[in-house]
Amino acid sequence: MTRSASISPGRELAKLATAGIGVGWRSHTFQDGVRSLTLVGPLDVALAGRLWTRISELIERGCRRLIVDAGAIDPSGEQPGLLAAIFAGRPASFQAVVVAPRGSALVDLLPASVGVALSLSDAYRQLRAGAVHRPGRSQPAPAGRIPAVERHALSIRQSLRWAERAAREGDYDRALDWLELVERVEGRLDDGWRHARDVWIAAWAAQTSHAPHRPRPGRR
Repeated sequence: MTRSASISPGRELAKLATAGIGVGWRSHTFQDGVRSLTLVGPLDVALAGRLWTRISELIERGCRRLIVDAGAIDPSGEQPGLLAAIFAGRPASFQAVVVAPRGSALVDLLPASVGVALSLSDAYRQLRAGAVHRPGRSQPAPAGRIPAVERHALSIRQSLRWAERAAREGDYDRALDWLELVERVEGRLDDGWRHARDVWIAAWAAQTSHAPHRPRPGRR
């Protein structure tokens, strides 16, 4: 007779250290269906785009509980804003918890529906309990009083500011990546940003005219 051994949550958490590494993250599925993605390095715009696509695929396949361990990313600067944009506009039935160090900007940038935990085990407990939350603060952060819709808009505006900054610095490839990420989250860009994209594509083409041709997939 075949017996199936039960695996404790603690042992499953330990297995994450040796889980297979994908493109920029490690993936794991707990016995109860909770999924986890552990980032293994800094988050840039290209990786954020792939992560956005992967999370969308998981949701389409029925995933409703997800942990993203963001302990490897910079707790300030543009990386928290990138991760916040990835979670914007997700369905209400989808529960997610992000693991981040204390004091990370993610606490104020993530949509209100996304929990924040200081450890993977705490994130897992939140999802098991069916109620996500954030670490307590001695004083409420200003962003904590911003309604969810306004917080989403703030995340998008920040992404567009990073696009403008990259373009000003002559990094048109990165600027276009930022616009692509916003377009994935928000849908069609407005006329002003579509015009900016056309200008930046032309500038990018001029920069790379003497280098081997590198197509930019998804550009219209």
